[in-house]
Amino acid sequence: MTITGDSRLVIGGDFNAPHTQWGYGHSSKKGNELADLIEKAGLTLLNEDTTPDLTLCKNAGRITWENTFEDLGSDHRILSIALGEPPAIRGTTAVEAMGKTEEATMAK
Repeated sequence: MTITGDSRLVIGGDFNAPHTQWGYGHSSKKGNELADLIEKAGLTLLNEDTTPDLTLCKNAGRITWENTFEDLGSDHRILSIALGEPPAIRGTTAVEAMGKTEEATMAK
């Protein structure tokens, strides 16, 4: 399953999909389906146990995630997410030097 290619992706939301991977004591059908989708899409679950709010990413590079524990008058909390520089995309290219062609790895 391709979602973003090489682009950065951050998804946050109240998924209402209980699963033991994100802190519930049980897993629902919806939670199992979401866990399968996360795995198939190659997403990373950023948060610690903060049900029901989840933060997922792909190709995000250096990222920090924090639950501020600020109360919004519900079962939700303010989450702080900071994105660093995106990861360098590495590739190979042919380089000609002194009449010889060689392959070199470099950031794009």
